[in-house]
Amino acid sequence: MQARSRWFTSAVLLLGLTAGLFAQTSTPSSSTATARKKKPASTSAATTQQQVDQLQQLVQAQQRQLALQNQKVDQLTSQLQKLLDATQQANTAAQKAQSNVDQAASAATQAQQSAAAAQKVADQASANATDLKTAVTAVANKTQDQDKQLSALEALVGRFRFSGDVRVRGEDYFQQGVPDRNRARIRVRFGVDGQLNEDFIGGFALATGSMGDPSSTNETLTNVFDRKTIALDRGYVTYNPVAHSWLSLTGGKFAYPWQRTSATFDPDLNPEGFNEKFSFDFSGPVQNFTVQGIELRYNESAAGQDSYALVRKHPAGLNSGLGQPPPRSSA
Repeated sequence: MQARSRWFTSAVLLLGLTAGLFAQTSTPSSSTATARKKKPASTSAATTQQQVDQLQQLVQAQQRQLALQNQKVDQLTSQLQKLLDATQQANTAAQKAQSNVDQAASAATQAQQSAAAAQKVADQASANATDLKTAVTAVANKTQDQDKQLSALEALVGRFRFSGDVRVRGEDYFQQGVPDRNRARIRVRFGVDGQLNEDFIGGFALATGSMGDPSSTNETLTNVFDRKTIALDRGYVTYNPVAHSWLSLTGGKFAYPWQRTSATFDPDLNPEGFNEKFSFDFSGPVQNFTVQGIELRYNESAAGQDSYALVRKHPAGLNSGLGQPPPRSSA
């Protein structure tokens, strides 16, 4: 708008100057004509050579003045053209600048939109990261809880020892005068022994075998695929306190608590009753002194006297190691 105002002002100025020049040029001419008109009327015959010369000089002066005015007009026209060119360039630059401003505004708008979208994505990513962190923390806590539970389970299971076996075998009997006998036998056993707590040890064992034969855990494959008997082969609890390690009290159906051989007691037999042992260790010539009492109840009668066995043992341990108490039996 400023460039257009300057162009309009310059054009008005130029027109004003041109009009002034033409006015100055035309004024002497009219006076000269008037003089010419007047002189012939009064003194037409008295025109002298001097007046003609003066008139010529005046005309020449007017011509020079007109040429000078034309030169000024050309200069003003040139300046006006330059001003118009400058104004056009300014307008072009202004349009270009306006276009650049519009482009910059559009780019700024797009950048603002992109920034808003990026901020939205960043906020979503932050929310996702927070959710993920929360989930990871929950998983970590759950994993720690599971690890604790697993450690507790391992510690619990580690306190026990599992044992068992399955055996299938064939038995053939050949004797003169007696028909040959061929049979298949199966034995299944499973046992658990462990530390119930600091002061108690316990365990149990299951095994196949006839209910009326305590010395064998074998079952014969016969009787039209009938089911085989599985019974309690062992079940006991031993009290052995940490504060009094010399004391050991056992009750139930347990393994042999004394030294024995296959010739004296069957390996598959588990006695029933109670066992008490008091064992003291020393650092002198006598390394250990043990007193052991065993009460084996092998027949309880409702109508008569019960059958049981009482045993007292007093082994003394010397430096040679003789008389050491037998180790605890396990499944």
